[in-house]
Amino acid sequence: MDTTTAWETANGALGDAALVVRCGSVAEKLDVLARLQEASNRLDAARTEVMASIAVDRDRRILADCPDEDDTEFDTHCRLEDWSDAPELVAPILGVSLGVATGRLHTAVGLVQRAPALVAEMAAGRLDGYRASMVHADLADAPAAVEAAVVARLVGHARKVGGWVEPVGPLRRRTRTIVARCAPDLPVAGARADRRDRGIDVRGLSETLDEWTWRVPVEDSRLVRAAVEEHAGVLRSENQDLSVPQSRSDALTALVLDHTKVTVHLHAAVPADDTASDLVRLTGFGATDTTLVPTAWLRDALDTGRAVIDQPLLCDPGTGALIAGDITRGFRPSTRHPTPCTTTRGATTATDVDPRYRIPAAIRRFIAFRDKTCRFPGCSISTTFCDLDHVTPWPHGPTTPNNLIALCRRHHRLKQTPHWNVRLLPDATTEWTTPYGKTITTSPVNLLNAIAAAPDLADDTRPDDLSPMERHLTELLTAA
Repeated sequence: MDTTTAWETANGALGDAALVVRCGSVAEKLDVLARLQEASNRLDAARTEVMASIAVDRDRRILADCPDEDDTEFDTHCRLEDWSDAPELVAPILGVSLGVATGRLHTAVGLVQRAPALVAEMAAGRLDGYRASMVHADLADAPAAVEAAVVARLVGHARKVGGWVEPVGPLRRRTRTIVARCAPDLPVAGARADRRDRGIDVRGLSETLDEWTWRVPVEDSRLVRAAVEEHAGVLRSENQDLSVPQSRSDALTALVLDHTKVTVHLHAAVPADDTASDLVRLTGFGATDTTLVPTAWLRDALDTGRAVIDQPLLCDPGTGALIAGDITRGFRPSTRHPTPCTTTRGATTATDVDPRYRIPAAIRRFIAFRDKTCRFPGCSISTTFCDLDHVTPWPHGPTTPNNLIALCRRHHRLKQTPHWNVRLLPDATTEWTTPYGKTITTSPVNLLNAIAAAPDLADDTRPDDLSPMERHLTELLTAA
């Protein structure tokens, strides 16, 4: 599409909006809002085509390794997606994670190659990118011919009724209805694929809350929900202050923990200058990098024997990166201390050097705990699934935490390709340089993240004043 037209439409709508917001009537503001939406739709189309072009251009770098003249660009992109560095180039510009960037690039290529009619509707200002991407997602497993036929019917319906008036939910239902008519076997195959997609994802919302996303077959979901609702009702009868969502969360947690026994091993992160604080961060507990509890609460847990910390972790006071400390093999209380690097005495430190290429277990655990995830900008792959890579290749670079970073297999390969460069700074910050000369700086996991002490936290904190995470941790420690 003509990107100049998209820019002119957007700029014109923005200029009118500034004037109307100050002195226009509601009717005028609604008219400007419609024009702004039209401009946004045009920009969505331009963005889609530019992203698709970037993906295809980067794919051409590796076409020689797997040529297939009969493939469409979409098919080629599907095969090369794991090798292309387009997501790494696009993610910082969009301000999204690599996973999100990969998904958007794949969607852009799919829309341009398999559903150009939807892109045309976007370019005309009639359809937004979100609904277009949802339609394409519902048709992703359909043959290209089926997707083209379904899209043609959707476009025809929109023109018949005067526009894309349906929100996402009804539009997706209409899409599935048309698919069932055009290709009756596809919904059954989709249902089988959905069952294979069952699983649980966990991400940290904050230092006190994790968010769980659970995909479960509907027949099991009904039974689980019935059990949770029954127990949640009992909890609400005992505590009138509980909301329905809170009672459901507490009920599900209780039902799970009643069938398991867990023990907890804690590390306390402390700054290298030993600055005192009313709050302490616990590492390795929860989906976030650290969790936050009152120092008085932790001190009481230690005094009563409900928690044991073998050795605090020393952290850089500026970046919060791990400097020294031994990491146990898993988070369970141990009767013996972990073995430090064989070339040193005492705790493993960032400056330990081993003459061998093979990384000692203590240093391996040190790096995994320091980095938490792949160190490529925006990548969130856990170190459990990462390689530990010598930034300066061995033997020119030593086997030391100051020359080691965690990289997932994809970004390990990318680091070894021409024109991608990385530096590991003494404070554990990494600097990545793209093939186009752009430098992206990423910070290490900040185990300190200095904050102001909360004024209402005192040594006489009562159990009822504890956060849900603190109560949960107290119960785990008590059980242990």
